[in-house]
Amino acid sequence: MLGRALLFGLLSCTSLLANKASGGSNSLPSHEQDGVALSVMSLPDRIVFCIEADANHKISAEYGVEIKLLKGDKKLWREKFPKVITGPNRYFELPVRIDLHTLSHNVGGNSLEITFGACSSLTSSCNLIRQSIRVPEVRPEQELQHCGY
Repeated sequence: MLGRALLFGLLSCTSLLANKASGGSNSLPSHEQDGVALSVMSLPDRIVFCIEADANHKISAEYGVEIKLLKGDKKLWREKFPKVITGPNRYFELPVRIDLHTLSHNVGGNSLEITFGACSSLTSSCNLIRQSIRVPEVRPEQELQHCGY
């Protein structure tokens, strides 16, 4: 927690990811900004987040990734919120994949907030990325796309 607090204190500014429309039956709803992309997909038993970055950016494992339930029923999830995922190293290996397990495939429409630190080698600084996401409905034809493992 100390590392998280220190990095939070060092963050130079707060950024919000801009929404990017995506098409196609198997494409993921995606949010991108400044070399960092966040995708989310609903499957019958879980929600999958995928965070990717270009060669100049890294995602802070010390600060971690925090996910909060903003709107929805906590009883539909096999997770406790807020959920914080950290790593043993300074940065996560990319892409970062986070699975949130559900008790019901009926979590579409729930609202989650995901927050993480994105660090740039070009500016030698880290930005706090915070994005509110409405969980998409499960689409039967959707397949899990590659993210991490």
